[in-house]
Amino acid sequence: MATETVTLSVSVANTAGWACGRDRHSPGGRPSWHDRLCSPASFARNKGTDLELLGGLCVPEKSREMGAEDRPWPVSVRSRNLGGNECTGDQEIYNKYDVEHIDFTRPEFHDGCSVHPAKDPSAFKVPKIIHFVFGLQPDFGGFPFRFFHYMAIKIAHVVQKPDKILLHYKYAPEGEWWEKTKKYATLVEVEEVPTEIFGNPIKDVAHMADVVRMNVLLKYGGIYLDTDVYAYRSFDSLLHHETVLGAEKGDGLCNGVIISAANSTFLRAWYESYRTFDASLWNEHSVLLPKRLASSMPNDICTLPRISMFYPTWDYSHVDFVHKEDEYIFDNSYQYAYHAWNHRAIGYLKELTPEVVRSKDTSFNRLLRPFLDGDGDENNGQQPVGGGGEGGGATAGQD
Repeated sequence: MATETVTLSVSVANTAGWACGRDRHSPGGRPSWHDRLCSPASFARNKGTDLELLGGLCVPEKSREMGAEDRPWPVSVRSRNLGGNECTGDQEIYNKYDVEHIDFTRPEFHDGCSVHPAKDPSAFKVPKIIHFVFGLQPDFGGFPFRFFHYMAIKIAHVVQKPDKILLHYKYAPEGEWWEKTKKYATLVEVEEVPTEIFGNPIKDVAHMADVVRMNVLLKYGGIYLDTDVYAYRSFDSLLHHETVLGAEKGDGLCNGVIISAANSTFLRAWYESYRTFDASLWNEHSVLLPKRLASSMPNDICTLPRISMFYPTWDYSHVDFVHKEDEYIFDNSYQYAYHAWNHRAIGYLKELTPEVVRSKDTSFNRLLRPFLDGDGDENNGQQPVGGGGEGGGATAGQD
């Protein structure tokens, strides 16, 4: 990403009191210095002095000369770090939850998929159809349809601007949030929930959902999202690839987000690999095997680094960090989506309501807040995270 010099009209001597990563967009309050000075809109207004924009990061050019007492963030945090939260100023909170500050200069975090995006939608290989899967069992796998599911679908509609959203189900839930979802999604009943594949028995609903998502992508192509994935930045810069997957923690590619052309070479090979499916191996075919396949088929898939869609991770400490603290900034230059890991975060997610999201400042609530309904179904004039524009345990499950 090119380096751009912009202006910051502020006295360095007054920076000691800045509250980086704190009180951002407080209800009824003024935006913090980070939002006023480091937002893309302010970059356009502040051209010409000593603020250097490095790949979307706000770093005062003279910060190397500043004493520790004058820096608005610790020296150890002044780099391309976790989720663009380059101004956190509270390293101790990250340490408390064992969350690392990611150094984006490391090659393994480079996004090679959107380096040369197709500018003409007619060149897209992947159709703008979004697929969700829900309700493959009468008890919904222990996860009834809730507000957080609805928000995943609404955000996909608002940001991705798909031609259509298909929600594949066998058993239809009931309730307010399911009814609201029908405004955005076309319901497609699954004719038969798979209980075997290539003669191999499927016992867990999570593995059933894995097979359903692959079947619909082989048939239609498009973007598959788990119903706890919040795709808050446009995927358009990725749609010129036949298949795109993102890495998750460990040595695997997560099937919580699959971007694929219909009957793509990689997806077909992945499906054929289920001839060796073993129901006792939880994430072998859903996460580990596609990583091995990608190594042998590098020309048929583009893989994204884990920061792109699956960070913070499914570690319980990371889940707590996102739902208890207000330090992680999802609106960064590197992340397309966030997988909320509902099997581990359900204690937080099931308690969410629009009122809780509006009133409680956590990283996750701030991600959802710009997309909340107002009077009717509006965004209350707020700009969604990512702006809806360009750039802008096992996970296999009925998420």
